[in-house]
Amino acid sequence: KFPAKETPDMADVALIRHPVWPDGMLCQHLGLLGGNNCPEVRLAGLPFSCYVAPDHQTAIVRGRGHVADPTGRQLWGGSLVLAQWLLSQWDFVQLFLPRRPRRCRPLCVELGSGVAALSAIAAAYLGCDSVATDLGEIVSLARWNTAITVLRAALHGHLFPGTLCCRKLQWGADAGIPEVDRSGERGPVDLLVMADVVYALKAESDGDATKLLHDLASTIRRLSDERTVILLAHTPRHPTTDAVFFRDVLGQHGLRAVALAGPGKVAVPIRLADKSQIYHIQYTKKSGCSSDWPRRR
Repeated sequence: KFPAKETPDMADVALIRHPVWPDGMLCQHLGLLGGNNCPEVRLAGLPFSCYVAPDHQTAIVRGRGHVADPTGRQLWGGSLVLAQWLLSQWDFVQLFLPRRPRRCRPLCVELGSGVAALSAIAAAYLGCDSVATDLGEIVSLARWNTAITVLRAALHGHLFPGTLCCRKLQWGADAGIPEVDRSGERGPVDLLVMADVVYALKAESDGDATKLLHDLASTIRRLSDERTVILLAHTPRHPTTDAVFFRDVLGQHGLRAVALAGPGKVAVPIRLADKSQIYHIQYTKKSGCSSDWPRRR
C-alpha cells in the first residue's frame, strides 16, 4: 500500500492493481495473501512472513507421530527456536564459520528441514548459500513453501543475499551427498543445522529408533569436518531416546553435544518451544575437536 504522504486520490488507486503487486491477481492466484487461508510464521529479524501452503495440511504440534511418520509435514517448536536463534546470534555464529577456498558465501545445510525449512530460510537471508534437505515427498512441499516465501519477500522489496534450494537426502552411512552449490562441490559444509530430529515413533521398535539416530549421526559426519559449525535445536520428549542419542550414539561417532541456549532462553512467537534447547555438536578431542564455544549464550 502507498505511504500516507504519497497516497493519491483514492478514486485513482482503486483502478491501479499491478499483477505482481501484493494485492494483484498473480498473488491471488498463488495464494500469497495470507489471512486464515495461508498459515504464516513471523520471526523477529525477518521483515517478512514464512509461508506454508494450506493444502499441505501442516500443523504446529507439540507431540510425535503415531502410526506413520508425518513428522516432516509438521512445523515443530524446535525449528522456530533454531531459526530465531540464528537471526538473533548471527554476529556470534559468524566468528566460528570457516573460510574455505572457492566459496564466496558460507554454505549451510539443514537436515530434516520439514515443509517450512525455517532455518534454511533464515540462513539464506543472513547471506549463506542454504540447502534444505529431507525425504523426497517432503522436499517437494518444501520447494513450494520456500518459493512462496522468497517471492513474497521480493514483492515487498526484501531480497536474499544468499541462495536457497531444497534437495532430497536420506540419512545413513551410504547417503548420497547432495550438490549444494553451483560448482557441484560436495565437500564439508560450513554450517550444519537441524531441529527436533532426535525422536522415536511409538510404532517403532527400539532397534529401528536407534538405527535412525545412528543414521543421523553418520550423516552429520559425512557432511561436516572439524571446522563445521553444527547446531541442533532439541525438545525433550522421551528420556530414553534422548539418553541413547546424546550419551551413546554421538560418542560412538566421535561427536559430543554442548549446550548453548537453555530452555525458554529464545523468544518465539508462540509458546510451543519453551522446552527447546540449542546444542553445539562438536568433534571430540580424539577426532580433532573444533574450537570450544562458550557453554551458554
